[in-house]
Amino acid sequence: MRKLSLGALGLVVGLLLGLSVCFVGPSMMSHVFPPDRANAVELMRVISPDGLFESVLVRDEWGGGMGGFMWFVFILPKGEKLPGTYEKAIFAAGRLTRPAIAWKQPHLVEIIYDKAEIERFQNVWAWWDHRQSNAQRKTYFVEIRLAPSASDYSILTPTGDFRSDP
Repeated sequence: MRKLSLGALGLVVGLLLGLSVCFVGPSMMSHVFPPDRANAVELMRVISPDGLFESVLVRDEWGGGMGGFMWFVFILPKGEKLPGTYEKAIFAAGRLTRPAIAWKQPHLVEIIYDKAEIERFQNVWAWWDHRQSNAQRKTYFVEIRLAPSASDYSILTPTGDFRSDP
């Protein structure tokens, strides 16, 4: 009788561990095997209405054959190259469908998507030109808004499960 209950317990624990790896694994893998920029693809670069800055959407692979994709958004002075790391990204998502970025006005950019599992988001970005003197330096702020294509969309169902459809 005791062997049967230990076997059942092992089965339940194994099942729970397997399910947790399925749901938590992708985000944990992106931290264990972070993107290395070797396979990064710049998907979109949009110039601000005042012509001073660009928002850039990047997709990168991580974790090799068992990994997946990560999406990042940066704001940069116009014409500047992407940074060497993802630390300065204002947005990072492990899953993203139909992404786009749009400047609504000089100090407002929207990140548009159908479905997203967002790992990092920053709603205000600031820039100052360190080459200018303190008297000349003016901080330039940009507000970042998340804009799901359906205004009432939620990544979770009312029961707390992840949606399978976009």
